[in-house]
Amino acid sequence: MSLRSIVEAPSEGRLLHYLYLPIDFGAHFARSAASRAAASEFESWTAQSVRFLDRVVQGRNFLVGDHITIADVFAFGALDYGICFTEFTIAEGLENLRSWYSSMAARPSAQA
Repeated sequence: MSLRSIVEAPSEGRLLHYLYLPIDFGAHFARSAASRAAASEFESWTAQSVRFLDRVVQGRNFLVGDHITIADVFAFGALDYGICFTEFTIAEGLENLRSWYSSMAARPSAQA
């Protein structure tokens, strides 16, 4: 299954599997010397996912269509969790994703 198919036909479970879990597990596995190899795999997985999302949001306001969907809400939540509670950052050069994240963070619902 391609990452594009995950975004184009989103479901909470798929986004959880492909974005939230790698961010969360990468941060937590990295804390243990015995599981650093697993952390490295999750970090690689996350990097691939965010590079793909950067391309998806180029010139768009939302991941799918012309209005916010569960895909946007869940992807924002996963990224926001990573940024707020782990050491995750949106890498330099991913300006499309940074812009999308900033616009999502500015929504009143994100302030709740």
